[in-house]
Amino acid sequence: MKKQFRSFNLKLEGAATEVTLQQILDEFDKFFKDYQNEIYASLKFLEMKQERDEKFPDYYSRLKIAVTECNYGNLANRMVRDKIVQGLLDKPLQESLIRETARKVKILQDVVSDCKAAEHSSISAGIADVFTNLATVLLLE
Repeated sequence: MKKQFRSFNLKLEGAATEVTLQQILDEFDKFFKDYQNEIYASLKFLEMKQERDEKFPDYYSRLKIAVTECNYGNLANRMVRDKIVQGLLDKPLQESLIRETARKVKILQDVVSDCKAAEHSSISAGIADVFTNLATVLLLE
């Protein structure tokens, strides 16, 4: 901290004979505002998983926002792709993506498309089940 303090370009204002505490605090604020803890950001990113009842687009958005703070550079899309697969709640889809990528590498957009399609078909299947059950109940009455 002393080293950082010495590097500040503090100037006396007006007729002041000393630098004010507020000037020092402002310089430290500027220093720490620019400081990014990419290890902490990476830790948070790598711990992310799809939450129960979280729709895939919401999970994907959280990952895309979080990865920007990690400074992965050209690897950001790959990290998001791998994190999507690792953190999915849908284990059959996860296994399918792993099997498919063993044969042919998938880019991020391929994985995102597969996840959206799987979620959509799961929702459609659930709606179809509701209508089937409703029809069965109505026929029994």
